[in-house]
Amino acid sequence: MEVDLTYSKYKVIDKITKKKYIAFNINNQKFAIDIDNVLEAIETADITHIIHTPEYIAGVINLRGNIIAIIDLQELLMLPPIEKNNYALLNKIIIVKEEKKIFGLLVDEIIDIIEKEDSALISLPVSVTGKLAEFLQGLLIIDENEKEPICVINTKNIVLSEEIRKFDYD
Repeated sequence: MEVDLTYSKYKVIDKITKKKYIAFNINNQKFAIDIDNVLEAIETADITHIIHTPEYIAGVINLRGNIIAIIDLQELLMLPPIEKNNYALLNKIIIVKEEKKIFGLLVDEIIDIIEKEDSALISLPVSVTGKLAEFLQGLLIIDENEKEPICVINTKNIVLSEEIRKFDYD
C-alpha cells in the first residue's frame, strides 16, 4: 500500500514556547528572572561593602577567585525595608550573566523554578512607572487561582541602567 505524503488532512499546531524562571522573595513579594541568564544560586557569602557606593550596591564577593558585584534588589527597586533578625543567614545570591557582565542579585529566599508559556508573561499595568517600570519586564501569571502575579525582573535593563553603569568595573 502506498501513502501519499504530499497532503495531510491534519493541521499542524504552532509550537508553544515555554520559558523557565527562577522565582524568589524580596520583602515577602514574589519576583522572578529568566533562568537562561542565571549561572548559579549561592548562600550569602561574605559581602565586602565598598565605601562611597549607593545602598543598592551591597558590595562585592570573591567567588572562586572572581570578584562579583552584588546588587541589593530591595534597595534598587525601592522596596520598603522590613525587619530582619539575621540578615546574612536569610539572604541568597543569584549569580547572573547579562550583556557579558556577571553580577549577583541579593534576594531573601529562592522559591522555585517555574516553567510557563510565553503567553503567561503580561505587560505591566500603566500605573507602574519610572525606574520600577524600567527594571520590570512584566507580570507572570502562574494560574487563574493565584492571587497575585509574579513580577519578572529585566536583568538587561538593570545592567544597562545609569545606576549600575556608573559602577562598571570592566
